[in-house]
Amino acid sequence: MASAAESLDLTGVLAVLATFSAIAETTQRHGADDHLRMLAQVENLQQGHAVPTIGAAEHRAEINAKLGR
Repeated sequence: MASAAESLDLTGVLAVLATFSAIAETTQRHGADDHLRMLAQVENLQQGHAVPTIGAAEHRAEINAKLGR
């Protein structure tokens, strides 16, 4: 923010706002509980703990089922 104020270049500020907007949209669409669960997964990964995963094929099948394909 200080850099943007000094240079009058808002590119960095706009990038941060776009990121927060995407996070807010995802949270609104899936709910706060899913967002908190995702944050907990990230924390577990960062601490080196194992987290449950699924394979790409299974994930694609779930997405296709939700999309009715």
